[in-house]
Amino acid sequence: MFKKFLAVASALLIAGGLAIVAVAAPASAHHTDLTASAACTTDGGWDVTWSVMNSENFEGKVTASNNAAVPVGTVLPANPNYYNADKTKSIPTTYVQHVTSNASVNLAITVTWFKSANNAPSNSQNLTFSSFPAGCGPKEATPVAPDIVKVTDCGTQGSVTAKTTEGVVYATAFDPKTGDYTVTATPASGYYFKGDADQVITFTGNVGVSYDCNVKPRPVAVVGQCVYTAHGTAADRTFSITFDNTASNKAVLFQVVGYPAYDTTVPAGKSVTVDLPNVAAAGATYQVTADGASFDLSANPCPPYVKPDPKQRGESTAVYDCTAHDATVTTTTYTTDYVFDTAKLEWVEQPEVKGAPVVTHRPLTPAEVSSECGVQVSTDPSASQCFITDPNTTLTSWIQVAIDPRVVYTITNAVTNVVTTPTAQYTQVDAGKYIVTAVAAAGYELQPTASRAWTFFVQDNSKCDPPTLAVVTPVVSSTPATCTTAGTYTIGAVTPGTITWTVNGAPAAAGTYKVTTAGDITLVATPTDPKNGLDPSWTNPKVLKFAAANIGCELETLAYTGSGSIGQLGLAGGMVFIGIGGLFIARRKWTESKVEAE
Repeated sequence: MFKKFLAVASALLIAGGLAIVAVAAPASAHHTDLTASAACTTDGGWDVTWSVMNSENFEGKVTASNNAAVPVGTVLPANPNYYNADKTKSIPTTYVQHVTSNASVNLAITVTWFKSANNAPSNSQNLTFSSFPAGCGPKEATPVAPDIVKVTDCGTQGSVTAKTTEGVVYATAFDPKTGDYTVTATPASGYYFKGDADQVITFTGNVGVSYDCNVKPRPVAVVGQCVYTAHGTAADRTFSITFDNTASNKAVLFQVVGYPAYDTTVPAGKSVTVDLPNVAAAGATYQVTADGASFDLSANPCPPYVKPDPKQRGESTAVYDCTAHDATVTTTTYTTDYVFDTAKLEWVEQPEVKGAPVVTHRPLTPAEVSSECGVQVSTDPSASQCFITDPNTTLTSWIQVAIDPRVVYTITNAVTNVVTTPTAQYTQVDAGKYIVTAVAAAGYELQPTASRAWTFFVQDNSKCDPPTLAVVTPVVSSTPATCTTAGTYTIGAVTPGTITWTVNGAPAAAGTYKVTTAGDITLVATPTDPKNGLDPSWTNPKVLKFAAANIGCELETLAYTGSGSIGQLGLAGGMVFIGIGGLFIARRKWTESKVEAE
């Protein structure tokens, strides 16, 4: 009986336009009935409507679901009319699921009825739906590129023509001035472009700009290269004319006036070359006509190549005899000639040919005397000095000169005026003062001056005292006393540690010292190293004088202190007393000197 009822119910549902793949029969008194249907949407998809019928007269809750259209937690309202004979009173609860594909969809839910804490029966139902209506939503349309005609020749026009396509509306923008075009495609009402987000597809390009046809024949002379002989003269050369019709769009007849044998019709866009008789070196002129135009073509004369004059140059060398005041000049003449190169078309310079040398004599010029006979003292003379040993001589008292046959040296004793002419590098002389003079030998010129002189104090280094290792210099400075500060002095040396000091007879280290009382400071400096010598500018002893620091200051203070009630006589007496006392104090201070190191 139940199977029959189920079969009848299924037949009724199918007849009503509902498509159900599978329906789970109630497993218990508490259950839900699932049905589904689909309707087309304007976006080309479908809305699937799930109908869920509660079999109970109290609420049920979805506790499990595989479809977001009927989520877990959904409450099914009570349905007290489920078992009513009038089934139209039993209203299902509907849920919509939108899909864009006609693939099968499924709804599997579990509903629980919570009657009490211990009574919560559940029921699960599962329904798969796949009967989607066909022809839903807008139709798919596909735009296609327009038909274009490009400008490929003169006199042609470019064009753009949109094609007729179902469901597509075309808008064409074309600029004939530039040849640019844009065709914009949009879907017609009830159509769409699949996979295109903004539903606008454009086709762009350029068909070119139309241009006029022109007939431009152009004959071009093709002249052979000039051919030259070894003497640089030109021979006959070839001559041809190219009838150039490549810039025209029609055939043109080219004619050489006076030469009918060369009349030639040249197709459009082509060129033809005809050879004419050879032309002489002097050149030739031809007239060509084509499409009513006349052209003069010339074979220019071959340029002459005149042989350059041979080049000559003289090369002189001179040997200078300063003693004889004579220059021996040898002059050689070099000649360069030219040979014509017929390949490079140029006169080529040949190697120089050397002529026979010619020898002459002449006196030296002043400039040559200065440049060729000029001589300088390469090394200044020197003389023996104490404690300086020259390894190049065994002499102990000598004067050295740089022997040069172009320079004449004389050694004059400044006391006896005895003149010696050295013949060797070292000349033995007695100790004393000498003047060495240098002048140029005959025929030569001493530079930068005509003569030079040096003065020497010759020492016999075998008769000298032991040498001083170094000269050391003491350094002393001082500042006088003021009303507020004591006087100071500083002792030291240019090279620290090289001077030993005594102050008022007592040893003292280098440094700065205060003078707190008036008196003399006597300084004595000696080299710390006995082998060193004391700077000759220093004289021992050196005495520094220091005045009392506060004599003037004390008098000024007393002069302006005291009571005004004493009167002028008392003030005068007081000044006399102070003056006598000040003299006594000053005398004491000048006789005693106290020094303090800072």
